[in-house]
Amino acid sequence: METLPDHHPTSTNDVPTQPRLRVFLIQLLFVFVCVETGVVLFLLPWTTLWDNNYLLSIFPELANFWLSAYFRGTVSGVGLINVWIGFSEFWYMKRYRSVSK
Repeated sequence: METLPDHHPTSTNDVPTQPRLRVFLIQLLFVFVCVETGVVLFLLPWTTLWDNNYLLSIFPELANFWLSAYFRGTVSGVGLINVWIGFSEFWYMKRYRSVSK
């Protein structure tokens, strides 16, 4: 009975580039989605689109809560957190890629 030799990569050059590229693109997509969602959540509560939406015509009792500056500020804060997550993930990607080369 013959055994196959174990193949252990000796350097990062032995690792196929296709999975690396796929991981990089997925991480880049995640960064883009986080930043885009964050910017929308940060800006949208202060536009007229927020004031004239379909939800308020169905539930007019929510208007005081929905149009409150506190609620708008909370939504904008969640947007800022999303932007921060996106930029920190991008920084981590950049740092990790430079270390692994």
